[in-house]
Amino acid sequence: MTRNAYYYTSCAVAQVLAALLNIAAANASGQVYLRVETTPTEANGYTANVFQNAIEEPAAALVLFLTYDNHQVTLLPADASVNHVQLAQQQQQAGFIISETLYEALDDSEEKSCLAVAIYKTSDTIGLSPGALFSFQLQIAPNLDTPAQIEAATADSPIQLNGSQLTSSASTADEVALPLFFETASIVGNCAQPPAPREVKASRRYRDKIIITWAPPQYENPLEYKLYRAISDDIAEAIPLNMPYTTDTTWTDSFTVETIEPPPAGCNCTLIQYYYWVRARDTLTGCLSPFSAPPARGALRN
Repeated sequence: MTRNAYYYTSCAVAQVLAALLNIAAANASGQVYLRVETTPTEANGYTANVFQNAIEEPAAALVLFLTYDNHQVTLLPADASVNHVQLAQQQQQAGFIISETLYEALDDSEEKSCLAVAIYKTSDTIGLSPGALFSFQLQIAPNLDTPAQIEAATADSPIQLNGSQLTSSASTADEVALPLFFETASIVGNCAQPPAPREVKASRRYRDKIIITWAPPQYENPLEYKLYRAISDDIAEAIPLNMPYTTDTTWTDSFTVETIEPPPAGCNCTLIQYYYWVRARDTLTGCLSPFSAPPARGALRN
């Protein structure tokens, strides 16, 4: 990246972050969920695709501080004059702009690098579309003993950068703060994927919960599971449930009066529908299975 381009993107990230930091936390509403899916390319290379969705209002501005061990991960291309991050086509068409700044080391850890990404608009109030957000290329060191991880600086785990304590932030077009949930991405070299869970089913009989069950795939190593949910059957919009991995093959997704969305105006619907996917993780290697398919359709009764 040239000096002028580096200065521009640094300023863009700083300006968006400064605006977000001025938003009162007391106005926090909903939540933005982000997850990373990595696909191997060649020679220990991977494409990382970042997906996002919001519980209530969509984010209109977003700053992410993604950190990784620079002994394990190298961003591609190595030429710093080329942008590392590509904004998803649907976000570009909606008028969003993306800026990035790569920091080779954190103040308190020379082994940690940080990719700061700002996504914002200069006009109107349309928020980010659910689904694909941006992508980037990376390469992991060969023969890693432990998975390479991509994490995000959050309120619970801020970073120190250029003398400041920083966290990832988001807000609506009305300057309402949106707490972030980022699912840490673990990359295992030469990963042998376990099969996806089978026979995923979701209940449709309860007012305040949906019970999801599934059958374990045929696999030698022990497995643990995690669920993802969306209000459509599009896997790109799926968000990880706030749950740890579990060895059980059933999970209860509980709802409160505040989290149950009413049916659209004029609708005589008797069910509020959600779609679920289950993913397995090999407890010995850390390798992830594909998402179960098709999605299981569950519902809450009004």
